Amino acid sequence: YLHGQLQAQREALAALYSITTADRLVAAFGPFALMGAALGIPSVVPDMNLTAPRTLTAQALADAVAAVDATLVFASPAALANIARTRGGVRPMPGVRLLLSTGAPVPAELLREVLALFPSAQAHAPYGMTEVLPVADIDLQEMESVGRGNGTCVGHPVPGVEVRISALDEFGNATGALSDQPGVTGEVCVQAAHTKQRYDRLWVTERAASRDVGWHRTGDVGHFDDDGRLWIEGRLVHVIVTADGPVTPA
Repeated sequence: YLHGQLQAQREALAALYSITTADRLVAAFGPFALMGAALGIPSVVPDMNLTAPRTLTAQALADAVAAVDATLVFASPAALANIARTRGGVRPMPGVRLLLSTGAPVPAELLREVLALFPSAQAHAPYGMTEVLPVADIDLQEMESVGRGNGTCVGHPVPGVEVRISALDEFGNATGALSDQPGVTGEVCVQAAHTKQRYDRLWVTERAASRDVGWHRTGDVGHFDDDGRLWIEGRLVHVIVTADGPVTPA
């Protein structure tokens, strides 16, 4: 990343979640604590093994929230699962206004269970990857309203981000054409000011991901629904080719 791309990422997150200098962050993912500093807000990392998210307990999270009177909590789905398992006896934390979880698909049922600890909070599941985050966003209410489908619904692209689908051919390869039409399944391609500059010393990876100038090919497969929401159906390398055509993992 160059400085301008990190600045664009900071601005995208601040605008998307209305983050101001009055907010305070608990980051159960170590690198995300750096984003708190970039946003100009206090950040704290809970007492946990950062390489093993499942070690985060509800009490450790509550202690971190209390340490800075946190208004924002960021935790992976694996961390949330253990928080839900260990939340017995932990008092609710009404000062938290926003719960964020990303890194893997997060079940709506899990978010709903964890929100019992945060009675005043909204829960959001942003979609993105190391190369560009955020790409899309969905809140718990929309997640529950769309229900289950072909893949995981990650919501609408966030402002300032363009998303297109590179359709799969009969051999499961992503073609060159980029589409935003509903129902077209293929590789998810992203264009944004906060997309990575390049891969470091990975020439083949860089060539494959950036063969469309200005676009990042994510390696994820998915489609848009009729309401413009993006659904992720797994990884392109896991697509199976059958006699009836390609089948995505999800």
